Amino acid sequence: MPYAPTNPARAARFGTIAFAGVLVFALVCVAAQIFRTDLDWTTAPLSFYLLGAHGQIVKAAYVALAASLVSLGLGFRAACVPARARIAPALFALGGAALVVTAFAESATRPGPHSLEARIHGLASRPRCRWPRSHSSRCSPTPCCASARAASARRP
Repeated sequence: MPYAPTNPARAARFGTIAFAGVLVFALVCVAAQIFRTDLDWTTAPLSFYLLGAHGQIVKAAYVALAASLVSLGLGFRAACVPARARIAPALFALGGAALVVTAFAESATRPGPHSLEARIHGLASRPRCRWPRSHSSRCSPTPCCASARAASARRP
């Protein structure tokens, strides 16, 4: 199997950029949870911090995380990988683009029936429940989902 040319120094630079973006994202999100006293950090999903006070900073952190994904893909490509793995940077870039869309798409901000975007976002961000011993019963709503419904009902 042919291998693509490698550049370890370039891969290390991309890896450092990716790590820096993840670190920025983590620090901004922790700071947002500390400074946003109107949201309970144990039940409010991270997407709630995108709206309101300091929301623009959290959105910028999402963009930094998206850039980290792109950098991770480019670093993977610069490392010793088979030539057939050239699609990996594109997949990382696609994930980064989806993250930017997630940050800037407004969901569950209108009163009344939820939009399609809000439903997709709710399904994607919902914590997965543990199946009971008998698979016949349905999962109960999580506290996160209950707080999301309550917060969306309060929005104008």
